[in-house]
Amino acid sequence: MDGWAARPGEESTAEVTGAWFDGSGFFRAGALGVFIDIALGAPGMTNRPSPAHGMVTAELAIDVAGPPLAAGDRVRGPSELVALSSGGVLVRGSVLDERTGGIVAVAHMTQRFVPSGAVGDLRRIGTVDGGGRFSVSMPEVFGLAPDRPGGGMNFRIQVEEWLLNPRRTLHGGIITALSEYAASMSFGEDRDRWRCGSIRVNFLRPITGGASAVVGVRALHFGRTTAVVDTWLDDANARRAAVARVTFSRAGT
Repeated sequence: MDGWAARPGEESTAEVTGAWFDGSGFFRAGALGVFIDIALGAPGMTNRPSPAHGMVTAELAIDVAGPPLAAGDRVRGPSELVALSSGGVLVRGSVLDERTGGIVAVAHMTQRFVPSGAVGDLRRIGTVDGGGRFSVSMPEVFGLAPDRPGGGMNFRIQVEEWLLNPRRTLHGGIITALSEYAASMSFGEDRDRWRCGSIRVNFLRPITGGASAVVGVRALHFGRTTAVVDTWLDDANARRAAVARVTFSRAGT
């Protein structure tokens, strides 16, 4: 992703690049999770109890409303504070196509305040290209490898440096993108015929950089026009780090 801007109290923008697409050039809506996690983080940053506090995302929900984006499109992400407590914030926002003004997706996010958190520069996230990886496709970004054959559809990912947030753990938006992409693999060669309708992710524990993680996939329902897939992410010690439910609809329905 390129051309990011994300400061507390400001609207975030981004350009759609290669990492938002799968190997066949199909737009993967889960990639919006990286942008949304940053865009919706601005109200929380502004309302932290103190500068020494950081934030962790507890839940992220995305409903996809618009047509697939194309490489070179630009999006912006207005956000607003819904609720504030001593423990955290609830924020809602949207992703808009800068050219048409149309709604690409709507989202809400729950974040918790944590003491002594490394905040870092929000503008820095997303500018790291991982050795040029943001110019390639999503399969090359994640490099998923099959894991535990015969135990269901499971994949292993290496948690590399450039996938981390300022707290040095796997970025919540990356987990969202990974969850939707892994869920789409349930369709096999037909996955380009299905479009993501919604993603709901609950973040349970952090995964630190340098370790490996296992992504699990289970299809709950395959209908004529609708599909529902659950995914989960386990850390290197087989502890559950995140769970997600992803819905799809057949293109053209």
